[in-house]
Amino acid sequence: MEARRQGRKGGRPSAMRPSDVAAARAMMKEGTLPVRDIAKRMGVSVATLYRYAGKRGSGASIKEAATAHG
Repeated sequence: MEARRQGRKGGRPSAMRPSDVAAARAMMKEGTLPVRDIAKRMGVSVATLYRYAGKRGSGASIKEAATAHG
């Protein structure tokens, strides 16, 4: 409890920041790169990319994705 009062959080850090999710979604909607290459550029797995950005880049809002997985 004391740590939380001091502003500290526990748990694993999010794999993608909201700005990363937005960039990935833009690339996915553009459709010029395979999802595998987008994931590699972002430094995450394909599964993680889909988890944050959704299929075809049309997942939950960036804020929802960041809070649900972070």
